Amino acid sequence: MNNSENKYHVSAVDGIILALVLGSLWGLCESVFGNVSRAAGIPFRGGMLTGIGMMLMGFGFGIMRRPLPAMFVALVAAATMQLSVPVLHCSFLCKANSGLAVMLHGGMLAGCLSLYGRRRARTSSGYALAGFSAAMLSSLVFYFAGMRLAPCAYLLSYNVDGGLVRFLFREGAVWGAFSALLLPAGVMAGSRAAAALYSWKIHRPGVMYGASLASIAVCLLLIIVSIQHGM
Repeated sequence: MNNSENKYHVSAVDGIILALVLGSLWGLCESVFGNVSRAAGIPFRGGMLTGIGMMLMGFGFGIMRRPLPAMFVALVAAATMQLSVPVLHCSFLCKANSGLAVMLHGGMLAGCLSLYGRRRARTSSGYALAGFSAAMLSSLVFYFAGMRLAPCAYLLSYNVDGGLVRFLFREGAVWGAFSALLLPAGVMAGSRAAAALYSWKIHRPGVMYGASLASIAVCLLLIIVSIQHGM
């Protein structure tokens, strides 16, 4: 894959709506798949969720060709996690570390896309490298920040001599592997969808905006139901 810059202009409003849609989808995946996979004992849950988030941010990048919106997608996803506060009447700290990890993914990916996007001519290998690097960097920062924000028993188990190295190997490397695999797929899908979405906006803007807002509402509703039923 060697993608040229998109010729389709994406306005600020469209970019915000796209971030809301993708962030809501990411939040839904975190809520439903995260809880189901935890209950089922599915391995590499953190890596798979990280990869899904990278793929969704990659989809947005494939459309907009700007790295900064990845941070806004991650911010929306992190915000949806805090729906547990009004729904369950719990402290925001219950999901603080999960939100922190998601926001770190977005921030690190935006930085790595800016760096590797120029140096690697935006090829599949460049995107894979950006995804892997972003995940590894976010795991490194998360280790220290998460220990101080709202550490769970699992994270605290790494608070020993050599714990950082073990965490980077067991978690960071897995996050990186899934990100390297799924980020390029997301970018490719976004690049291919850009023309269709632009055409839809020009010829049927009401339908496009209506569908976007409806998808956001449905995702939020499903997240709330998932939280209520502990899915």
